[in-house]
Amino acid sequence: MKQHNSELFLIIFRFIHSVVFVIHMLAFVETPSSLTWSSDLRKHEERWQAPCGVLEAIELFCLAVLLTDQIIKVSTVCNALSNFLCNL
Repeated sequence: MKQHNSELFLIIFRFIHSVVFVIHMLAFVETPSSLTWSSDLRKHEERWQAPCGVLEAIELFCLAVLLTDQIIKVSTVCNALSNFLCNL
């Protein structure tokens, strides 16, 4: 059982870090963006534009995941603290 819990913790830990990575990477593709296929300033290439609402939906999903993570952590700490204080 303990092995199963540690594997689950590792999966959740990696998922949370992946969400943080996605949030940081979104900064490179949001408008206004300097991201182009070529670094040559003489070329005036069209910059990539994400479809309307896609980046916002990704950000809202990431926000919901991080908010859920924080709520679980706070409730866990509060439960542990209340159990500790009851046993004094």
